[in-house]
Amino acid sequence: MPLVNCQKCGKAFLSTGGRPICPECREAENADFEKVREFVKDNPKMSIDIVSEETGVPTEKIRQYLQDGLLEQAEAMNDFKCQLCGKPISSGNYCFACMNKLKKGFDKGSSKKEKKKETKSFTQAYLDKKG
Repeated sequence: MPLVNCQKCGKAFLSTGGRPICPECREAENADFEKVREFVKDNPKMSIDIVSEETGVPTEKIRQYLQDGLLEQAEAMNDFKCQLCGKPISSGNYCFACMNKLKKGFDKGSSKKEKKKETKSFTQAYLDKKG
């Protein structure tokens, strides 16, 4: 376990992996998240600004929870848009349709690379036999 400095407070601690945040700051982050999660569960139609005001958690943190998919966005909080098509989404970066398009594009690109490798290895084998 390496000795690292906490990203939040700068305190040195033994890291167990993941984000370099000391146990005290991690506990505070978890407490903030729980406050927001409970408030949104009890008040699903509140805006991000009101959730922030009522919980004391900065709006940037709440937006990050939503972006990371840790919270589902309530109707009134619906100001997240898909980064490709602009359609409203409840969490993450992309709507379901765009995620599928991206996945298909990645799969297609991956299969092209595999075919290229196969062709290259076949060509290399041929050249090795000739040489």
